Amino acid sequence: MYARKILFLTLSLMGFGFGADAADAVNVSGHYKGVNYTSEVPGPNNVIINLTQEDNSPNIIGYYWIDTGVGGKGVGTMTGANTFHIDWVNTTQNCKGSYSNDYIINGDQITWTFSGKDCLGIEKGHGYASK
Repeated sequence: MYARKILFLTLSLMGFGFGADAADAVNVSGHYKGVNYTSEVPGPNNVIINLTQEDNSPNIIGYYWIDTGVGGKGVGTMTGANTFHIDWVNTTQNCKGSYSNDYIINGDQITWTFSGKDCLGIEKGHGYASK
């Protein structure tokens, strides 16, 4: 009996799920406000990001708007327990482009790095936002 309790506790601590609740999984859904820094428009530039992730699905959809006047939509996926990736498409009529962003989740804050290309040329940058 004692050995079974030790085995149960060990497997639970290792993440094998015994008693683990799906509600404990990170879900990035929410409305985020923060700042974005880019190589072509150094900033800081205010950004709003809306993300939706259905329950335990790894898939994410999102929309963003930056106070420079650009915005767009994106699709992505969870890449780890506290990381995700989104490919964004800038849908602003006069500055079409695309960006590849990698995110880290820390509580209600997300941070990111990105690279891409739009009407200003090749862009690289980073940012952060909170719910």
